[in-house]
Amino acid sequence: MRIVQKNTKLIVVVILIALAVFIAAIVTKAKIPLEQKTAEETFRTSGDAWSINVKPVEIKRNFPLRTSAWWKNAIINPCNALLYPYPYLLALRKNEIGIGVPSINAQDNAVITTKESDLLIQTPVTDRCLVENQNTLAVTFVQNFEKEDFIKITASKGLGFINISTNLNKLTLAGPITKIENYNDKVLLISSNFKKYGILFDRTPTISAQNTLVLNNNDQEARLSIFYVPANLDISKILTGVYTNYPSIGSRLDIDRGQTKNIISSQKNTIWYLLPTQKKALVIKNIELLDNSNIATLRGNMTPVIGSELSLLYAVNKPLDIDSVKLADSERANLKKLFDEDMKIVSDKIFSTEAGSYWQGKLLFKYSNLMYVAHLLEETENYTRLKDMLTVELRDWSNYTGSTDKKYFIYDEQYGGLISSKPEYGNETYSDHHLQYGYFIYAYTAVSSYDNDFRIQNKPIVDYLIKDIANTDEQSKYFPYQRHFDMFEGHGYASGLNYFVDGNNQESSSEAVNAWYSSYLWEKLNNNPVLANQYLAMLTLEQNFANNYYFNNPNTNIMPAEYKHDSVGILWEGKYDFATWFGNKKEEVLGIQLIPFTLVSYYLKNPRIEQAVS
Repeated sequence: MRIVQKNTKLIVVVILIALAVFIAAIVTKAKIPLEQKTAEETFRTSGDAWSINVKPVEIKRNFPLRTSAWWKNAIINPCNALLYPYPYLLALRKNEIGIGVPSINAQDNAVITTKESDLLIQTPVTDRCLVENQNTLAVTFVQNFEKEDFIKITASKGLGFINISTNLNKLTLAGPITKIENYNDKVLLISSNFKKYGILFDRTPTISAQNTLVLNNNDQEARLSIFYVPANLDISKILTGVYTNYPSIGSRLDIDRGQTKNIISSQKNTIWYLLPTQKKALVIKNIELLDNSNIATLRGNMTPVIGSELSLLYAVNKPLDIDSVKLADSERANLKKLFDEDMKIVSDKIFSTEAGSYWQGKLLFKYSNLMYVAHLLEETENYTRLKDMLTVELRDWSNYTGSTDKKYFIYDEQYGGLISSKPEYGNETYSDHHLQYGYFIYAYTAVSSYDNDFRIQNKPIVDYLIKDIANTDEQSKYFPYQRHFDMFEGHGYASGLNYFVDGNNQESSSEAVNAWYSSYLWEKLNNNPVLANQYLAMLTLEQNFANNYYFNNPNTNIMPAEYKHDSVGILWEGKYDFATWFGNKKEEVLGIQLIPFTLVSYYLKNPRIEQAVS
């Protein structure tokens, strides 16, 4: 089957046929601290019902932790975590902090980063590690020692330096260091592992023969920033964008005149390193692009740029509207034939009480699309039957009726999210929530498109499903901001509260696309243009990332030549795998990046993908 067509109309027909053939996912119910008190009985709180075998990292502020953020390993093992704030590798350990720029090891079926630190900062031993702050891009970790001593580490993906503040008077440098020299009275240059790093201090330090830094801070807080020095980049230029007082940074998304705009901002001119896809999208205005000093990373050559606001623009792939689809007689006949075949296996008991949060959602997705096709074909009897089946099933998920109920969501007060009563694939540890709940949101939206009373009645649960996977409110006390979406890289991560040495990962880019697409459809249906634009922007970025990374776009020069494939099955922060969680056949690796098909799947109109699946 050729998925890509040159004619948009034919693409629509192919997608509609696919909608009638492919399956989707499941959901549950929860009791949330609802603003609408009348809906409170709909849900159930976790209480002792769920035991997630992860001790929550201590926090100083009352905010839900981002369980799939780039630093989620530090939630699980806060005093022993390996993190990937590109272009750096950051190791947080109970007696040291490790920093490095990892090298790349490419093989036939995988591309892997090295895990060793180039520079170590040795500290007193502690088991008291906590998260002090988090925002759209950055996080601050704190390690507490005896006598109220502390060290804080602040980092962000893309930022050109890692910031440290401490009231300790001495820090010891270690690692494969070959040379330490003064650049000036507040900057040290360190050669280690054939690389060069700099440390900017807020005061003049002294250094002993044993590589011990004396900060001369009289037990007051001292600040320093560690930065990599690429070849061909003058240190004086780097220092125009490095600070010991950590600048306030952030990222926001918007839709502007048919383009998705991702704004990365800082209080001052700051040095950033951009991915190849970001460099291509960068608006060159009031910034300095340092194009001859790239750093080779797993995500391709990252380019340094100095500025206070970086504007990245991407063309919006606006979803097609099913109500505008017009079929020729031959197309209608072909679609009708396939629809009739699918309807032969439709059963009023198709929604099993045993299926869990993934497979039940996929069924809801499949039958929602059959309903759409029935409506398009003016199959009134079948349309009514499918809509009634979906209505009953979705209402069951929406309403917790007591101990005999099998289908509902549970609000987990520990981490601020919805857990399925029948979790699958790590749902109970916040894995894959967007990949699973996107199917539910899609199904609720489909029925609501034809039934306004249903939309009103079920709006609370759908709103909370969306907040679980993609909350846009940074001040929310109930759900973390953007649980799954990486605001720097521009795509989703899925692994939740599961520690992996290779960091976060996401397998199915197409299911992530469906999550943001479904959220967009829901907000559009409910006349919420601001939120609809947020999810349309996320949808655009996820599609762009998939086309360049999951499908290995040769124009971006991301994958080393040693990697022998046109696609990636699992994308990690620390490696790429030509494999899935269920196999490593080519059709499995490609298939998990293609389905589910929807009316936004025309982003797959890509010659490389067409060649791969033909």
